[in-house]
Amino acid sequence: MPLFAAKEKSALEELVGRTPTGKRWVMLLTAAPTKAMSLAEVEAKRCTFGGYADVETPGTASWDAATGEAPASITNTGTITFPEWTSGADQVATYFAVREGAALVGYEKLEAAVTIGAGNKVASFAAKTLSLTIT
Repeated sequence: MPLFAAKEKSALEELVGRTPTGKRWVMLLTAAPTKAMSLAEVEAKRCTFGGYADVETPGTASWDAATGEAPASITNTGTITFPEWTSGADQVATYFAVREGAALVGYEKLEAAVTIGAGNKVASFAAKTLSLTIT
């Protein structure tokens, strides 16, 4: 079922917890997930280096208003920084996913893969570099 443009925007804003305001978490993934995966299957693709934790992204403080039509998209408002690498092998994050508690919301490929490890201890994403699009 195709969504009308106005509904695409409101659906994205609801999914990331912008309207109504709610808590969501961003996860870094080392491989591509699929729509059919369970939370456990997606978590198996999550970064596992020492110090890693998902980052809470509370609604309007973390996500801009959705823009565009067919497809609509939404981006992060400010910088999203993950906890510092403290131990373990280097890992390459290629995707990010958004979850609401134990419920998966959506995922996208990162604009560029990010290696996290001894040489680059922090994964940080500037404003407007994490984008979700309804497809």
